[in-house]
Amino acid sequence: MGRLLIGSAGAARLGALVSLFFGVACGGTTPPPEQPAAGAETAPEDADRALAEMYPTQQSEVSGTIVVRMTEGGVLLKGRLTGLPAGTHALAIHENGDCTAHDAKSVGGLFAPGGGDPPLGLLGDIETKVAGKTDVELTAPELSMSGSDSVVGRALVVHAWPYDPNVELERVPYLACGVIRPR
Repeated sequence: MGRLLIGSAGAARLGALVSLFFGVACGGTTPPPEQPAAGAETAPEDADRALAEMYPTQQSEVSGTIVVRMTEGGVLLKGRLTGLPAGTHALAIHENGDCTAHDAKSVGGLFAPGGGDPPLGLLGDIETKVAGKTDVELTAPELSMSGSDSVVGRALVVHAWPYDPNVELERVPYLACGVIRPR
């Protein structure tokens, strides 16, 4: 059996071709890192800080980082998203800490401890006047980082549209998804 010798320039071109092939064959997006199964991660009793690395869904380019902290006023979510189109978008916490589906629908329904309408996982709307970078700062006074109302281990999702109780959640495209992990 013969050997194929490739110089460094040839190796770089070969690597680019392999990346291009797999990128096109697999849908052209980089999937988010593998997420744990729903309910696999729970908040430590003393968790007061967490992080959600936001990854784009297949139909989006939205990404960013959201820091999640427990404050006297409730759970504070603060960070920056990039690639968000101009308009109004809902930010919500979903039941399952699973962003592995290409459209992020593996996150399940809105987080709703104790029921309620609207669900507590609906954090509010993000207004983006110009496409690009968007700073996020929201407080959820009813939520926690421990116990049954804990957001740790759940998915944080940017919805393409503002929340509308008359629209089925399955119809709303998701733009970005990240699992809230303790830090």
